[in-house]
Amino acid sequence: MLKKILLTALGTALLSCGFAQQKTPVELFGKSKGSVKVLQENGDTYVEARPLSKLLKMRTSWFGRSGQLNIKNGDGYFCVLRRDLALAVVNGKDERLSAPVLMRGGDLYAPLSFFSQGSIAAAAGCDVSLADGKIIIKKSDGIAAPRAVITAAAPPESSAPDGAEDITDSFFTPPPAAAAAVAAPAAAKPLPKAVLKTLPPSVARMDNRPGKKTRKARILIDAGHGDKDPGAVRPGSSPEKSINLAVAKELYALLSKEKDFEVKMTRSNDTFITLGGRAKMANDFKADIFISLHSNAAKRPSADGFEVYFRSDKASSAEAAETAALENEALQYEGKSPTAVSFAELLLKSLANNENMNESSKIAGHIKRAVGKNSRAIGIKVHENSCIKQANFYVLRGVQAPAVLVEMGYMSNSNDKKRLNSKASRAKIAESLRDGLLSYAKAEGWR
Repeated sequence: MLKKILLTALGTALLSCGFAQQKTPVELFGKSKGSVKVLQENGDTYVEARPLSKLLKMRTSWFGRSGQLNIKNGDGYFCVLRRDLALAVVNGKDERLSAPVLMRGGDLYAPLSFFSQGSIAAAAGCDVSLADGKIIIKKSDGIAAPRAVITAAAPPESSAPDGAEDITDSFFTPPPAAAAAVAAPAAAKPLPKAVLKTLPPSVARMDNRPGKKTRKARILIDAGHGDKDPGAVRPGSSPEKSINLAVAKELYALLSKEKDFEVKMTRSNDTFITLGGRAKMANDFKADIFISLHSNAAKRPSADGFEVYFRSDKASSAEAAETAALENEALQYEGKSPTAVSFAELLLKSLANNENMNESSKIAGHIKRAVGKNSRAIGIKVHENSCIKQANFYVLRGVQAPAVLVEMGYMSNSNDKKRLNSKASRAKIAESLRDGLLSYAKAEGWR
């Protein structure tokens, strides 16, 4: 408490002297170590987060377009700071900050108290303070500094500004529990059980020619993200993981009614599954179609619309590459899990890429047309010339079957966000996805 009072007093003094932003010397373990920028805003002292994190021997990943900084060390500490949010995500849980993170002049600034009192100080084994006009970093004396309480989905003391999101690769901070509850999907009815039969190894992948079908077509529905990986998040919205799951459940229920399909979901609750684990589930299920559901985000609030992707080593555009990078960032949550290891093996075993990519492009076309017919009812645009895209999504790359990834809309766009949080719009999206899959199945002679 005394340290916080001193920091506040020092910040007030600096502000009264007309201080706005200046480079402040850093003393690291008694030696001069360059400088970092410090600024005052709304009575809070902020420090440039990336260089100070590096001085604490942390590895950083900076995503300038989204205003997000990932911080980690080799001991399992992983933290995400994102502009405009008064929260840090530390190993999948929320840590309150004394003030929202700021983006100024292309740099990300975090409250100094995060470095002096937050989890990063303990993870680095250092004490951080601002005194005598310089930032002083010392080895911890073993007495734990006051820590910010880390809780799951703990609400911040004040709502953060509605800043723009990005589609670079990133983790996104879960919103306050209260905000998430505003648009959380209604309690789901019990799902109809998918018929899952174990086929002998001798049964080949289904023959799509009319009259030659030996079994039902298998569709695996993947609700992107989950649990500690929330996906894209906007204040006042359900997290992406919840929106994806809500639509996945709707689509599952619809497809389960079709006599020609066997259907399975990668997850039916708030569970974390590695990207490799999702691909493995598709291959173990001997899926004929893999469809992964997501919600996009971008730096430009004007970016909007429904998009459908199929895998390619080369992205069809810079925007497509950035979207893939965003989704692939989920690899950071995987650690050294068995499925993370097996995923590398899956990449080597995916030998039918050309054939699967061709079929995937067909599926994307059928989905685009079906969603386009209902776009007015859904309330999310389908841009004719830019709806179908290609990029290297890891979750698709390991799947040994035609596979598509759907971005249902942009959570960084006010209209799309509103629609993605609407139960009626989500139901229409699910219906349209079903119609697209049925159209593909009919064209290929599956039904």
